Amino acid sequence: MESPNATEHQHPWEFSSEYLPALFASFLFFFTLMFLVSPLLSAKYSRTYKGMSSFDKANWNTRTVSNINAVIVSVLSIYLLVTDDSISSDKVWGTSQLARWNVCIICGFLIADLIVMLRWFPLSESWQYLIHHFVVLYPFLNNVVYGVLTFFANYRITTECSTLFVNLRWFMSVHEYKSNKWYVINGLMMTATFFLCRIAFIPLYYVFVYHDVSRAVATLPLSFIIAWLPSGMIMDVLNFYWCGKMYNGARKALWGTSKPKGAPVRNRVKGE
Repeated sequence: MESPNATEHQHPWEFSSEYLPALFASFLFFFTLMFLVSPLLSAKYSRTYKGMSSFDKANWNTRTVSNINAVIVSVLSIYLLVTDDSISSDKVWGTSQLARWNVCIICGFLIADLIVMLRWFPLSESWQYLIHHFVVLYPFLNNVVYGVLTFFANYRITTECSTLFVNLRWFMSVHEYKSNKWYVINGLMMTATFFLCRIAFIPLYYVFVYHDVSRAVATLPLSFIIAWLPSGMIMDVLNFYWCGKMYNGARKALWGTSKPKGAPVRNRVKGE
């Protein structure tokens, strides 16, 4: 008996511009926040911001906007994975409007963030984050225009749950709160959420890949497979590397070893 979705899946990889306006709107929103709203409000209300270099001001603005993006897409991705049967029941072809919008939101942010990095951050300090953004954008943009693997896109977006703690640590650092107990508590929360969202959930992700994608691989163009599998593996390698650095920092905090005071931390680990 023919599946009710058989007709829909005969040409599932046809290009569609339906969600490109949502992508552009997201980019315009985050670009405006980064280049106009955050600089104006921060200069007006923060003495710390006024005395920063152009580099650190750019870092401040992108981290402020990163937190807004992280809250939106994290909440939506968890909600969708729990409640949206259209993507969870068919993890390869299943899609929904809200799930696709969520991918558009994070893509718009990542593109705006890339512009900031290319404009202000030296390549020697930002190369690993440029790699991260490109390997995230490649499969996500495939989803925006083709609609395939929406479940896996939103599963990956749950990694943004740790971003808030990463950025908060940087803000506490530039405000010289390193001796505050909340700085240590936030650092431990950052390490715990980063491990949970970006490391512990990875085996289950690949279980889903093996169970669902492997059975549909014959119907997927090679470009889709390249977009998702190698890109995902590069993301995982970067996350393991960053998590290792966080673990070392958490161990120093727990056992009383601290870094000497110096320039503000320029750690841009965000993982969108």
